Amino acid sequence: MNIRKFNTDDIDKVISIYMDYFNNIEGDSWTRETVRKRLSQIINREDYFGLAILMEDKIVGFVLGGFEQFFDGKIFHIIEIFIDYNYQNKGLGQTLMEKLEQEVKKMGAFRVILEAVDDEKRNKFYNKMGYQNCNNLIIKGKNI
Repeated sequence: MNIRKFNTDDIDKVISIYMDYFNNIEGDSWTRETVRKRLSQIINREDYFGLAILMEDKIVGFVLGGFEQFFDGKIFHIIEIFIDYNYQNKGLGQTLMEKLEQEVKKMGAFRVILEAVDDEKRNKFYNKMGYQNCNNLIIKGKNI
């Protein structure tokens, strides 16, 4: 296992595993173009940072996001975390998150935030990692 920075060249290496998981497990309808666009948008953000986790030189997961400035300091906002379905429940997500937390703390972040689907699987994972619901925040949306 190896963890390194996730860069633009890695996008094409993960499109297939991303589509396989989200289309076949989550029931979404991603295309190569929409995956490439989403990951490119994240990577091209100001203050982007991301990590890839590799097994035998193959990327099997990644975490991507960016730093955001607030009045009391910088936070790191995780926009996308992904572990290939074949490698889930093996501790790779936890290892990747722990490495991310170490790195962004060294880079000046005092907090990490994320949004996630509210289900048992994700709640169990994030609670185990020490993440808590932010009671003073809600996410709102509107179909237009």
